[in-house]
Amino acid sequence: MQNLFYCISMNNIFFKIAGFLNEVSAGLVFIIRKKNSIIVVKKFLKELFYIFYIFLKIRRLPKEIPINKL
Repeated sequence: MQNLFYCISMNNIFFKIAGFLNEVSAGLVFIIRKKNSIIVVKKFLKELFYIFYIFLKIRRLPKEIPINKL
């Protein structure tokens, strides 16, 4: 049961990351169209860094999260 719950929670996180990357690709197209928007590029890189940082922290979580602690 715990393994199943963990899989579901991990999948939810991966879907969120996939959704974010989808938005990022749309953002990149927008950035390419507006070539002088350096500030937008900086903001985009900062957000991308945060996502990967969070993702790495998630990877370090224990394999099983007890349900009663959630």
